[in-house]
Amino acid sequence: MQHIRQWTMRPAELDAVIDPKSFLGGVAHTKIRQFAAEAERMQSGDLRDLTQPGKRHTLLVCFLFQAQAETHDELVEMFLRRMRKTRHAARERLRALQE
Repeated sequence: MQHIRQWTMRPAELDAVIDPKSFLGGVAHTKIRQFAAEAERMQSGDLRDLTQPGKRHTLLVCFLFQAQAETHDELVEMFLRRMRKTRHAARERLRALQE
């Protein structure tokens, strides 16, 4: 239960940084994933050393967008696992009551 509480706070923390959707409106999802993966592989010093204008910001915005998406996906997966477990327990309880 503690794990789920921590994950439910994470989207608010990520959303408080900046809303990357407004910057990535016309960018393909595959490109966003590619840039996010590139940013994830880089270290903070490497990001600071980027000389191309806007590339550092693009990578960071894509990384943030991907982190938000993965967080929401993980929360949905946790919820579905919890619901499956609850449903299974309810079926077992019903079966026990019927016997």
